[in-house]
Amino acid sequence: SHFIVYCMFQFITSGSDEAIPLFCMSVQGGLGLGEDSIGKIMSAAGLVFAIFQYSVYSKILDRFGTYRSTFVAVVATLPPLLLVPLSLLIPGDSWVVFLFLAITIGTYRIFASIFIIANSSAMNRAVSDHLRGTMNGVSMTGGSTVRALAPYVIGSISAFAYSGGSFGDRISRYGSVMVFGCIAIAGSYISWKVWKVTTNSIARAEQTKGTRVDS
Repeated sequence: SHFIVYCMFQFITSGSDEAIPLFCMSVQGGLGLGEDSIGKIMSAAGLVFAIFQYSVYSKILDRFGTYRSTFVAVVATLPPLLLVPLSLLIPGDSWVVFLFLAITIGTYRIFASIFIIANSSAMNRAVSDHLRGTMNGVSMTGGSTVRALAPYVIGSISAFAYSGGSFGDRISRYGSVMVFGCIAIAGSYISWKVWKVTTNSIARAEQTKGTRVDS
């Protein structure tokens, strides 16, 4: 179960990493930024990630434990992604848009990394010691497969959304809503799946040890 939600989440994150630059560069329905501006935004988002990731991860893990951290992280990943299209509504100085996107993208990546770390730990706990190498190999293979597929899927959706398909400007003006809306729907389903996996894992761990475990 942890393996399945891991692959599903990798699809979402890889698709989002494809959708964000396409949104930034799209003239119709996006920000219409150049490569230089997009590179600066991504660099700033990486800086936000590097500064805050460890402290946020430590606090969440200490507060919620390994299993519940996966659910907290996957739920916290969605709001920053949904905020990205709101940058279209920011008037005036481009620096405001720059800071807004750097913070939202950096925050999204922080919680995405927390889910990957916590879920990987949960997967290793779910198998015997001698099977952990196999589990990690299978998870990397599955994750790599969906990460290769996700850019094609999200790229195709973005191409249709920003061009309007057969609907023209009526759709392309709201292209970002369509793209990130699809990501939000998929992310909501994954959140539900992670919650089910989390509660089942905690119940099994408590039955096995007979005492309440770090959850």
